[in-house]
Amino acid sequence: MGAANVELPVARRHGLLNRLATDRPRVPPAPSLASEGIDQVHSATPLPIGTRLGTFEVTGVLHRDLSGIVYAGEDRSSPGKVAIKEYLPATLSDRMASGKVGLRSLRYKASFQEGKERFLSNGRMLAALDEPALIRVIRCWKQNGSAYMAMPLYEGQTLSDLLRVSARPGEAWLKAMLGSLLDALATLHRFDCYPCNVTPDNIVLDKVLLCVVAETIGDKHAELVADGGRIVERAVDDGRRRRRCLTDGELAAVARLAKRAEKHYGCPQDVEWAMAGSDLYLLQARPETVHSGAPRTQAAPVRAGIDLSGITSMLTTRR
Repeated sequence: MGAANVELPVARRHGLLNRLATDRPRVPPAPSLASEGIDQVHSATPLPIGTRLGTFEVTGVLHRDLSGIVYAGEDRSSPGKVAIKEYLPATLSDRMASGKVGLRSLRYKASFQEGKERFLSNGRMLAALDEPALIRVIRCWKQNGSAYMAMPLYEGQTLSDLLRVSARPGEAWLKAMLGSLLDALATLHRFDCYPCNVTPDNIVLDKVLLCVVAETIGDKHAELVADGGRIVERAVDDGRRRRRCLTDGELAAVARLAKRAEKHYGCPQDVEWAMAGSDLYLLQARPETVHSGAPRTQAAPVRAGIDLSGITSMLTTRR
């Protein structure tokens, strides 16, 4: 059991999470991990059932992906089921025979340590917040050469599950959901935290090696496409819903584009880009101030129509 434990008061309103579990029709349970090839093929080895993590005991595996593993567990010091998230980026590390987490290569040490500290920092921030629509972190700590955070186990359906099997929701239901969701986002923004999981796919690359460090692939049930001069929404077929939007080559091209923008402006950049066929274009760049920790006053923002004209041709990548 390591340091950095954080506790939260027991009293809390669950708001959005409760409504997601009770306001819509129930759906069949999600398939077991044995049928989810995408998660298992690319994820690391989970801990055995019965493993003790602090005061918690692992009772099952809820989810596995490139970024880590989420276990079902029980708190032996008090009644109640919990979900325990383990930091275990599969491209950088794996489980050793001892049960500890080890690096796949020493060259990944800096990336692994940086990600672990960011994981703990996010856990401490969530533990300090009392927002009904945000996950409540009970405790976060270091153990087994990795890091963990424990949360109450919320049982019910995800929003993707509900939308997939239920009729299109009405305006009143959407307003009830969005109100709590926007309150949660506003709370995070006050802490200069801007979650990227609101996008369909969330992919993290190693800045030097340009390899995938962690990824969360969204359930993309709809897409916007051009059709005769207008934009229309279409359903995504089952074969593409859980497929990553970009190939490894396209991800590396976007990363190189971002690094060139950073070099040009002299500080980390938050970039917007577009891909048309085999061409990649930079649309906008502005100083990134959240993940890099750079003061907001270090660099002036890029103003559309002035600075971009001189950099667009340089940062256009033709593949």
